[in-house]
Amino acid sequence: MISSTYINLIDSLTEKTNSGNSLWNKTAIKNQYKLILNNGMIVLTYNNNIGGMYMELEIYNNVGQKIDSVRASMDNNPADYTYLYNLYKKIYEIKEIKTNEQINKFISEIRSSDKIGKEE
Repeated sequence: MISSTYINLIDSLTEKTNSGNSLWNKTAIKNQYKLILNNGMIVLTYNNNIGGMYMELEIYNNVGQKIDSVRASMDNNPADYTYLYNLYKKIYEIKEIKTNEQINKFISEIRSSDKIGKEE
């Protein structure tokens, strides 16, 4: 069961994310996003590998040390899993929209220019 402190954190993150007032970043790890704050960083991971489906929220201090994490699996705690997954899904949707917008800008530039690219 997710503690009340984490519920408060997740609710606050969800509120900011739903209102478009959070800047989540993709990481090098598939299905993982990070939110860099003045006091540290929050990392949210969705895993749906053979080992099982789980969500993990990790918190790091301002020097990059992992302080704590909470993990919820679909098998052992579906309510907590769904709670975290809903936040992940919203972040994913926002990032996909931005990615598609950028791809469309590339397509437009490529199709409207005789010559494309820049030398470094």
